[in-house]
Amino acid sequence: IICIDPEHLTDKQWERITDSPLFRENIVFASCDEVHLIDEWGREFRPAFHRIGPFFRGRLPPHISIFGLTATLQPGAMTKSICRSLGFQPKMFHLLRCSNKQTNIQFLVIPLTHGLSRAEFPDLLKYLIEGRKTIIYCTTIELCWRVFIYLIRLLPPGPRRLKRVRLYHAMCWPEENKETIRLIRDDPLCQIVIATIAFGQGFNVKSLLDSLMLGENANSQVCVNAKCEMLMQQSYEL
Repeated sequence: IICIDPEHLTDKQWERITDSPLFRENIVFASCDEVHLIDEWGREFRPAFHRIGPFFRGRLPPHISIFGLTATLQPGAMTKSICRSLGFQPKMFHLLRCSNKQTNIQFLVIPLTHGLSRAEFPDLLKYLIEGRKTIIYCTTIELCWRVFIYLIRLLPPGPRRLKRVRLYHAMCWPEENKETIRLIRDDPLCQIVIATIAFGQGFNVKSLLDSLMLGENANSQVCVNAKCEMLMQQSYEL
């Protein structure tokens, strides 16, 4: 089993590996997990995701099987786009869909009393007070920072507040993001993680109880045994 990120697929080293007779004789299949990210991240955030399909088609033996796995890809145009990217031709591949319904998750849509362009987010105060482990998804890194600053200022001064409320996004150091995952999973003091959608890919932190999505276009894999709430602003800001 070889696991690799898409950014390394164009390395010269991988050209040598995929040209190796030993490699080509022994490879059985290729699989792309979280295949919906080919479009979601490939457009701007990580363009290398758009190179996964061409790599599979151009560098791997034609006799092997190719899989794409996801729990969140919607039927219709999104599925067709991913199939085109991977080179799946109509009537020449199998599409298997299973229900991803989770009866232990509540999903609520709640109107915000204040708009998302402000520096204060009073709708989030109750989650800080309740003390439940919570992930707050934001649509942009800039919004992450404003929410973080607002919540931090509500806590008593001192280093403990930097452990209770954490940030997770692409601009944080990788070591810092790893520490955030460890803290929310293992440390009872760590209560809230404010993150972009990157936090939801491949993580299953069972200690999380609430998953909040601020604004539209929020698409995340929520945690097990969670209450998922989408906080939407009105068509005008109050």
